[in-house]
Amino acid sequence: AYEISTRDWSSDVCSSDLTILGASSTRAISWTPTVAFSGGSTSMTYTSVGFYARFGSMIFLHGEFLFSAKGTSTGDLRVTNIPVASLSNAPCTITCSFYNNNWTTLQPIIARTGGSSSQIIDFYSLSGTTWTRVTDTHVQNTSGCRFSGFYFHA
Repeated sequence: AYEISTRDWSSDVCSSDLTILGASSTRAISWTPTVAFSGGSTSMTYTSVGFYARFGSMIFLHGEFLFSAKGTSTGDLRVTNIPVASLSNAPCTITCSFYNNNWTTLQPIIARTGGSSSQIIDFYSLSGTTWTRVTDTHVQNTSGCRFSGFYFHA
């Protein structure tokens, strides 16, 4: 079974590299993603870890979560607390990989910020030629997700 990494991500980023790239901080900053289905998390248990770095008006982030019980809430899968508010409907690139082979009928996955709220990441799956939201029906106990990318902050 896959396990969430417990290492200190901030040590993976060289402070001189961040300074050269114009980062406002010289280290990656830890962040704990909060997961929900349309805002609900009844009986849900999971572990999560993440980090982010700010480069000018861009936020680069990485997060992971692993369910031990998906709970009884229903609706769209979301991370509800991105570390810095995003611009509304601004361009972003966040790629996702789901693991533990417990996700049902999912094709390539993307995520985006700034849709329904500037603090939320929404997940989408390609169904034929249409992108549809990933929901509780796609998720089973012990499913996990890694996501990484960037977005523009408000």
